[in-house]
Amino acid sequence: RQEEANLYYRERFAEIYVDEYQDTSSIQEAILQTISQNNCLMVGDIKQSIYRFRHARPQIFRQKADRFDSNDGGQLLR
Repeated sequence: RQEEANLYYRERFAEIYVDEYQDTSSIQEAILQTISQNNCLMVGDIKQSIYRFRHARPQIFRQKADRFDSNDGGQLLR
């Protein structure tokens, strides 16, 4: 069933946009990783992370930004 759901959402969305990415939780990141196919645009500002009480993990944002900044798998725009 999980593969069916993954396939359904991969086929349904040509592009994925995430605003306030600095407030992404581990669960949200796992979902993005499962359904995205190099078609995800994430926008955020780590200095504005305010949802730790909702399990936001700003380090997810920082790690991805660092990875993209070193040309490892994405593009970082400042």
